[in-house]
Order: sequence, then C-alpha cells, then structure tokens
Amino acid sequence: MIDYARGGQLSELIEDLKPTSRLFVGKPDIYHALQACLIQLYPATGSLTVAIIEADQTVKQHH
Repeated sequence: MIDYARGGQLSELIEDLKPTSRLFVGKPDIYHALQACLIQLYPATGSLTVAIIEADQTVKQHH
C-alpha cells in the first residue's frame, strides 16, 4: 500500500489491512532501496548478506 501522507510504502498491515509497526518501526524503504542497488553487484546464489560477507573475506585474503 502506498503511504500518501509520508511517501513510500506501508510495509506492514494487520488483518483488517490497517497499517501497523509490529515488525518494522519507521520506514524501511531505505533498506529495500539499498538492496536494489547492491543485489546487481553480487552473484545470485542465495542470500545477499552471505554474498557480501564472502566477497569481503575474499578481498581480505588477497591483501
């Protein structure tokens, strides 16, 4: 759902489709925007977090 009042999206809804913040506090849109930018830089083998950690370890081994 679109958050017309503050921009972005309403990322969490309860059963009657009203906005809530049980899991996400605030606006997690920046998290999704960052993921969209990073995901194209790593192999599509599963977890983006694991790919970033593995790439970091590889760089550290070569220095």
